[in-house]
Amino acid sequence: TMAIIEFIIAVVFICLLISLFVSWIIDIYASRMNRKGRLLKKMLIKLIGQDDSINWAARLYRHPMIESLSYKSSRLTSYIPSKVFSNVLADLIIEEGRDYSIAQNKETKKVEYKEDSPEGFIPDLKKGIQKMPESDLKRTVKLFLEKSGDDPDKFFSGLEEWFNEYMVRVNHTYKRLLRLPLWIVGIIVAVSFNIDAIRITTTLWTDTQMSSNVAAVATEFAEQYPNLDEVKLSKEFFKEYEKSLGLPIGWKCEKEYKNELKQKEELSFGWNYWLMKILGFALTGIIASFGAPFWYDALHKIVGLKKSIKIKKE
Repeated sequence: TMAIIEFIIAVVFICLLISLFVSWIIDIYASRMNRKGRLLKKMLIKLIGQDDSINWAARLYRHPMIESLSYKSSRLTSYIPSKVFSNVLADLIIEEGRDYSIAQNKETKKVEYKEDSPEGFIPDLKKGIQKMPESDLKRTVKLFLEKSGDDPDKFFSGLEEWFNEYMVRVNHTYKRLLRLPLWIVGIIVAVSFNIDAIRITTTLWTDTQMSSNVAAVATEFAEQYPNLDEVKLSKEFFKEYEKSLGLPIGWKCEKEYKNELKQKEELSFGWNYWLMKILGFALTGIIASFGAPFWYDALHKIVGLKKSIKIKKE
């Protein structure tokens, strides 16, 4: 039983490494193309929208607190903290309610800007909401203010919760849009580096020592990284695991494998060989399309199962 669990852990860990590698490549491309930043802005336009006279999303992105989140002025930020969002939105609404005038002083001949003195956060906010054109945003903000009982902390808390719930949808949409690119890039990576999922699984099944070693590394990985966000991906990260695990990856390894089977006269390099190879590459693409979080969660569950079985035996 333990040998089978170790085999499953090893396979899931390899699936995780494949997914992480493919995700890393896509993240590099997506970062350069600013895909997540553009998606976030598109989704925020749906959230706060624009009415006949005010483009709230455009004003939000022009706010200094939002602009400061981008490391380049030409790029859109791919992440907005909920606290920043709530503060900026409240500031824009208050600004909408401010009364000011610009007039020339008759004595000095200078143009003077005059603005009403602030009355307090809640009175200024109510004034701003009242002056907002009718829209879904106005109704939403008004509802949060009423529910807060004029308590600023509760008002901000409501806005932040609303934004966080919407961000879950944004992340889900982004992941859904990545499914096809993950599969396509997964196949390209599989062919480029000869990552044949069928061959790797077969090797782990027949070589119990390798399976046990990979399972041990996988268990160590699960303990080292209790959160997937803590994993820092780099060339060195993947090279280290490639060397330490000794898996049948790379075209040089495939050449040695074919020569070995030729000597044993155990393989005919006909259509069946290439069919299995194509299926192996396609399976690698499918593995990548599930995404790293899926395999990471699966790894933690199986490692936990292994530990519970060990405790019961002891």
